[in-house]
Amino acid sequence: MQDEAVTTHYAQVRQMQVGNTEVLQPFFGDDFRVKHGWQIDPFGQGTWSPTLMALSGFDAWVINRIGDLERDALKAERGLQFLWKGNEDLPDVDSQVLTHVLDTHYNATALLDWETPGNAAPPVTPANVQALAEAYVAEVIRRSKWYRYPALLAPFGDDFRFQNLSLIHI
Repeated sequence: MQDEAVTTHYAQVRQMQVGNTEVLQPFFGDDFRVKHGWQIDPFGQGTWSPTLMALSGFDAWVINRIGDLERDALKAERGLQFLWKGNEDLPDVDSQVLTHVLDTHYNATALLDWETPGNAAPPVTPANVQALAEAYVAEVIRRSKWYRYPALLAPFGDDFRFQNLSLIHI
């Protein structure tokens, strides 16, 4: 996942190439192909992004950081999953990729975030684990209404979360 704010197209392509030749091929062989990408923490994607992902062989990818107004507009039209068309000036190149935008960053719901200072989420105990699980399922169902397709990615965590195992009493 490159930072697109300061990275040249050459560096982005080179990073993909090194990842494939130095990491994937030695472990999985030459025929292995990554089909899904994850680019959730650069501060925005460039207009070249869907083209690079499509040319790299991705079928779909997940992004996160878009403007709040745009995210809200996409939610209203069930548009957090869409076919992002990249550079259409390249002849005979399919430069589009299915894109899934995370609905509320990559964090857990506040209901289950018991490590954030000042949050009222209760620690998990045998007495409340069923109720918390049901509430989480209800939250995922609520969020699913912002997407067109039946597959929903519901991340659980955030930066520096879930480090204190002593808060789980099961």
